[in-house]
Amino acid sequence: MACTSVCPVHAVTGSEIDPYAIVGKARQLGRQGNTRLHVACSASADAEQADIEVACHGVWDAFLLASIAAEGIRDMHITGIDRCGTCPRRYGSDIFSGTENDYKTLNMALEVRLNIRHDAPPEVPRPEPKEERPGLSEPSRRAFFRNIIPSIAQGMAMTAAQIGQAAREELAEEAPPNEKESTLPLRHRLFLKALPRLKPNFTPVPDLPSLPMGAIQANDSCTACNECVEQCPTQALSLKPFGANAVLEFRPDACIGCRQCIERCPEDALEALPGISLPAIAAQRSRPLIMVPVKNGASTPPQQSIS
Repeated sequence: MACTSVCPVHAVTGSEIDPYAIVGKARQLGRQGNTRLHVACSASADAEQADIEVACHGVWDAFLLASIAAEGIRDMHITGIDRCGTCPRRYGSDIFSGTENDYKTLNMALEVRLNIRHDAPPEVPRPEPKEERPGLSEPSRRAFFRNIIPSIAQGMAMTAAQIGQAAREELAEEAPPNEKESTLPLRHRLFLKALPRLKPNFTPVPDLPSLPMGAIQANDSCTACNECVEQCPTQALSLKPFGANAVLEFRPDACIGCRQCIERCPEDALEALPGISLPAIAAQRSRPLIMVPVKNGASTPPQQSIS
């Protein structure tokens, strides 16, 4: 399932990991005052004791790790990486190594961060057993456990799918997706909701193909032909009339860095910026790239570039 974490539009998904369930579990732990999250490979010996069990650690990406940090988790303990060499999939360790590097790059522009540890969290000491109260007969003790066991079982019955559903509903109430956001991959949407809580700064994030973000600019070769708008899979670009002109607008939060607009532009009028501003992404607003005079339905070479 390595393709699930690197596909720029998340066209490939798997049932082995539910991002909503992951974020929901992190939120649940954070509200309980627990800042540690233990994630184990299903093949590891401590899988049953982990907070989350995954089939392969190759399914993680930087956006999902950042979303976990936004929920109050400060230490994410990963176990099972050492078994990747004997696993039939074999790629989990290499993919996760790349994910860690991407997350470190992203962290340069974030104040709230997650520490990734390749070990199990320390065991929480169990409380000392209390002395039995005199006078509690055997039948009374049995009745007590008969009454409490169903409630314990009911609490444990919340599966990962149920946690994921609860997280979906809660996140949807917090920030209903707008028209632009609805075209974005799921993990991208989760990251946008988490970004304000991650306290982004103005350190530019390098434009890396492995990070699903991008920033572009237009030059005077633009003729407002609309080809880039039609090719954009997430509607990050739009062409709007402005009097006798047409304005090409760009939404930084909707860009996934696929560069289809750059590759398909017939005039080579678009180019990628070397750095990406997370505060600009967090603002979730369009910005004009260039204004192009239009005459009789046909465009002429632009006269004014907008920075």
